[in-house]
Amino acid sequence: MYWNQSLEEPLLIAQLLAMFNVLRADGEPRRKLLVAPCAMSFLSGFVEWTSFVVNALFVVYLLCARRVRPEFGRHALATALAGALIVAHFALSLGMLDVAKVMLARIKVRSFQDLVSSTDLFRGYATSFGAFMPLALAGGFIAFAALQALDPTGSQRAPAAAPGVRMALVVLALSAVPLAEHVLLMPHAVKYSFDPLKFAVPLGLCLAFVWTSLRAAGRRSLAAVWLLIAVAAAWQNVQAYHGDNAQFSDWSAINVRNRALVAQAAARVDLRCALLGSDGPVRGYTEIAFGRSLFENAEKAPLVDAARAANACATVLVNQETVFDDIPRFRQILIVRHGSPDVVLRP
Repeated sequence: MYWNQSLEEPLLIAQLLAMFNVLRADGEPRRKLLVAPCAMSFLSGFVEWTSFVVNALFVVYLLCARRVRPEFGRHALATALAGALIVAHFALSLGMLDVAKVMLARIKVRSFQDLVSSTDLFRGYATSFGAFMPLALAGGFIAFAALQALDPTGSQRAPAAAPGVRMALVVLALSAVPLAEHVLLMPHAVKYSFDPLKFAVPLGLCLAFVWTSLRAAGRRSLAAVWLLIAVAAAWQNVQAYHGDNAQFSDWSAINVRNRALVAQAAARVDLRCALLGSDGPVRGYTEIAFGRSLFENAEKAPLVDAARAANACATVLVNQETVFDDIPRFRQILIVRHGSPDVVLRP
């Protein structure tokens, strides 16, 4: 699992499956059918912050659908309460003002720091999905044609329209909701290669929708050709993946040296009672290596002062260089104890 977003994807699929079961229920959906989508919406919020965008747009859809199914209003309320409860969890620990400041700061960093264009975003999609992109475009046109084959009430006008196509299109549209984040926070989506993974779920559903629609329409030969093209695109993606991995061939040795340096520091000082910092940006890898949080972009003097004010047993400052996006090489670790000589550790 590269990032917690990888864990959020199965929860999104579970949300969509639960929503599909509600949509296809005859008559008014039973109360137990509404529990599953609410539960998945609640759990996903604890895993990845993208879920707040997803759940908010789910609420918009559910409120719009309320005229048809009044029970959807309850689901919308439950989803909104889940998001509010998660925010309250942090607010009780940190204070609402601090939570609001941090959220606004992260939004600013991820949306306005760099100027990027939609061309950069689509280039990222092409890099991540390769030959699947032409299939996605073709599938989008086919899905649009299927939508045109329905009248506003959802009845099929075209004989070739597959049964349940309206429900399938609704689920397909809901699966694309996370992509709204790429518009709101485009610089973040462009910078990090894992962010386009959000497109994987709607892409998979789109490919499956086209295949089942062709089979339902009796065009089995075209369905077989579509499946073969999808398999060929998957093969191209696997080859591109192995090719991209070649540029990270040095990482295994760098990681071993980083871990050895951290072990040296742990042998000299109790990292649990020390105040830790790094002279560069701190992301997931550095925190995992040390087993705790570090101050980022720290300088020696202010960090030492903060350690003394906090009665920390020592100050630990990591000197690092970035070798890949947000992935550092630790060049040295400085250990400062009050009344003792500074200790400098190197690989």
